[in-house]
Order: sequence, then C-alpha cells, then structure tokens
Amino acid sequence: MARFSVVVPAHRVQGYLRECLDSVLDQSCGDLELIVVDDASPDASAAIAAECAERDPRVQLVRIPAHAGPGPARNIGADRATGTHLLFLDGDDLLLPGALEAIAAALDEAEDPDVLLFGHDRVDWWESVRAGGDDLAGDPLAVTVAAWNRVFRRVFWQERRLAFSDGPYEDVVPVRRATLAEGARTAVLDKACVRWRERRGGSFAKSPGREHFAVIGRYEEL
Repeated sequence: MARFSVVVPAHRVQGYLRECLDSVLDQSCGDLELIVVDDASPDASAAIAAECAERDPRVQLVRIPAHAGPGPARNIGADRATGTHLLFLDGDDLLLPGALEAIAAALDEAEDPDVLLFGHDRVDWWESVRAGGDDLAGDPLAVTVAAWNRVFRRVFWQERRLAFSDGPYEDVVPVRRATLAEGARTAVLDKACVRWRERRGGSFAKSPGREHFAVIGRYEEL
C-alpha cells in the first residue's frame, strides 16, 4: 500500500498535464500511486496519461465515457485509491519539489492527523511567481477553500462519506466538512507545496457570471 494516492482529474489540460504528472512522479518521496481520471477530454490528455502509465507502474489511468466535471472525476479517483492519504491535484497545477517529503514529515510530527493543510503559490502566464496569500500560522479555516491545498487520511475520508459535489464550487462541501467535522484532527504545514498555474485564457474562478451564485447553495448544504 502506498502512502499517498494522488488523484488528478484531466479535462482540456493537454498543454499542462505532462508537467503536472512529472511533478508528482519526480518527487523525492516516491511512495505513491498516481490516479489520472480522464474526464472524457476531447484533447490529448488521455494519451499523455496513458504514456505516463506505460513507463511508470505507479500511474493508473481511469477513463470516464462522458464528461462529468471535476467533482465526480475526483470521486471516481478517490474510490480507486488504495494509499493511506489522499491528495487531489488539478491537471494544470504542479506539486512543488520536495512537497511529499515535507508533507510526510508533517504527518509524522502531528501523529497522523485526519487533515493536513499546506500552502501554495501562484504563477501567471509570464512565469511570475507570487505567494498564495494564505496565513497558515493564523486561522486554518481562513485558507483558500480548495481540494488541492490539503491531504486527507483516506480512511477518515471514507468513514465520513466525504465526496465532491457535481457542478461549480464542487470542493466547498467536502473540504469544509472534513475540517469542521466533530472529532477531526487537523494540522498545518506552513510551506508552499502546490503551484497554482493561472491559464492565459483565464479560469472559471476569474470569469464573471451568475454561475458563481452556486457557492451559496454549497454553503447551505453545510
């Protein structure tokens, strides 16, 4: 059994995916399995993942016949996971060098918490890197609400029946429930472990529209 199961949903990320997967496979802590979920991507994302799987037995490619969205894709990957800890990474982001080694050490120091939050940074199209802006030394609940800036103990994830929602802001409910759950043990690693790559064409988070009202419904679910 691997220590880390890294789940990567892939849809229209062919220009980013190879570097994303390499950032996981090149980690100094190699005790991992990498589950790439092809969310019926119309580009070469599945081919890139299949190539990685051919050259590295730690990689598993799961194909979805119809586009489901990042939430359901992550759920499918989590169901396939066998590692002791779950880490979700978007296909256009990077796991920074030494991240898993630092996360493993922090998990050991905190005596295997249910949730470990960690930092991130951001890089724009012009390769300018800046801090993510989270104050991890302050209130852990004030960090960016995302699936990719924390690691979950897999048994805890399963016992609490955590799952990503279908549609926008799919990560609000599970990450908040995991952190706020009664009896949950949470720890913090004040170190940037993920690099959020901002696309030249923008992203849903930065695009205006009424779709963003979906976040209200997510918090109502809590």
